[in-house]
Amino acid sequence: MYFQAANIGHAYPGQVDENYSIHLESNDGIFEYTADPKKIIDALLKQLSYKDKMPEKISEASIIEQIQAIEPIYRKLTGRIPTTLPVIATAVVTAESEIPEQKAGLLHAYLVEVPIEEIFRELTNLRVKAQSK
Repeated sequence: MYFQAANIGHAYPGQVDENYSIHLESNDGIFEYTADPKKIIDALLKQLSYKDKMPEKISEASIIEQIQAIEPIYRKLTGRIPTTLPVIATAVVTAESEIPEQKAGLLHAYLVEVPIEEIFRELTNLRVKAQSK
């Protein structure tokens, strides 16, 4: 059997970053992929700044408020309290047999977490860059 995973993209609720996809292939059904934390943080900050398109204006307090807002559903889903703002990553897996007509597609969603300290560090970097312009 031939398996293919495609379009593993960093996303946020309801949206997918179409500019970032990965194509993996496997003949034994095993896939391993390590997400780039920088791309995850970029996608997260892009979503948080969707109104004014200026991620450097996002406050740490607003991120903490969002973490608190998702806490009930996150706890229900994972059984623990969120320590950061997770990003939803999607993966589409297509499995096909030797017979071309036999094909199945499966969509998976994952919660990807980057430590809050890394998000705050990137915010600081963005602010420094914005001030130097």
